[in-house]
Amino acid sequence: MTRKSKKYQLLIITLLLCFLQVAGIDVYAQSTVTPMKRDTTITQREAPKARARRHREPSVQDSLKKDSIRIVPSKELVPLDSLSAASIQIADSLDAANKKELKKIEQPASIMVKADSVPPAKDINKKIFIPNPTKATWLAVVFPGGGQIYNRKYWKLPIIYGGFAGCAYALSWNGKMYKDYSQAYLDIMDSNPNTKNYYVRYRDYIKNVASSEIYATWPDSTIRANVLAIMSFTLNRVYTEWYRNKGYDFTITSSTAFDHKWIPERNVYDTISAVVDEIFANYLSRPNVRQPILTQYCDGTRVSCPDWMTQWGSKELGDQGYTPIEILRYFYGSDMYINTAEEISGIPSSWPGYTLENGSSGAKVRQLQEQLNVIAGAYPALPKIQTDGVYGPATAEAVRKFQEIFGLPQTGTVDYRTWYKISQIYVGVSRIAELN
Repeated sequence: MTRKSKKYQLLIITLLLCFLQVAGIDVYAQSTVTPMKRDTTITQREAPKARARRHREPSVQDSLKKDSIRIVPSKELVPLDSLSAASIQIADSLDAANKKELKKIEQPASIMVKADSVPPAKDINKKIFIPNPTKATWLAVVFPGGGQIYNRKYWKLPIIYGGFAGCAYALSWNGKMYKDYSQAYLDIMDSNPNTKNYYVRYRDYIKNVASSEIYATWPDSTIRANVLAIMSFTLNRVYTEWYRNKGYDFTITSSTAFDHKWIPERNVYDTISAVVDEIFANYLSRPNVRQPILTQYCDGTRVSCPDWMTQWGSKELGDQGYTPIEILRYFYGSDMYINTAEEISGIPSSWPGYTLENGSSGAKVRQLQEQLNVIAGAYPALPKIQTDGVYGPATAEAVRKFQEIFGLPQTGTVDYRTWYKISQIYVGVSRIAELN
């Protein structure tokens, strides 16, 4: 067999196979499908050609809704009239529900946004304030607080001006106190013999001080409490010879830095004058202490003194009905009481005017002996002596020992220097110049 005949054979075989393929498909399309019995209903699938023909024919296409149909035996068909109204209503309701859902899908969904959930849009055209540091500095230099006004920091203005007010008050108060203390220092350190000294009666001095430091319109109990404090303070300065023990030739100063405010030749209030005339012989003391207590005080406004009486504080207590002794005990303690002096004879110097030695006697010798015995309680090396008012060998030996302890010439006699040294040490040991 030639090569050409072989080619023809292959071609014929190929054509035959194609014919068989087409014929098989056509036979399959025309053959019926064996029905299956299921619930008395037969389901039959259309052949491909019939399905294609049905799609080409409009009338058939409209009558058929699916690829497959359900063939029901005639015996099982239910007449149309026998359909219940409920079935129709269910179908209508399902159709209406489907249409409603379809309408929801076709309509665009609306988005609800709360008004307060989205911040308001800022004005992009609003200008931002940027302060100029140089300008703020110059404004602050020219006008205090002007820089903060320019920077729109208005809340800082009260702080700035409050600081200025506080500084002004502090400068004024310090200036006044400096003047008082400097004048007091000059008065104490003044050794000029031409400096004027005033000699006044004790009663007139108390009236002048009280009229200079308190008001006559204050409650009577407040006036009496302050007068008692003034008198006790003054008597303590006189009795202890505070300044004479330090080498000065005066009894008390007029400086409020150390003592009372005394104004020469000033008028006194009648109310205060009457109170002083009534109680001028009284002073403040404590149990087992005969000497007047140094009752220090202050005004309570310009100057604060937690451990002393305040004049304005006593005024408040007087307004509340406190008695004079209640006011004094409120500030000085419950053991404070009012004592009465047997005699107020002015402001004499305790120095007898002559040297005490063997053979001397009298009240001054007895005073000397009492003070030496009090000092001996704090200095055991100093012997105690009998207080008989007679300057004998025992008194001379005690004086000599005192002079040895405190660095004085050991003469055994009491001159001006020894007398006031004994008085100074006695005041310190007995603590009568202190409140406690």
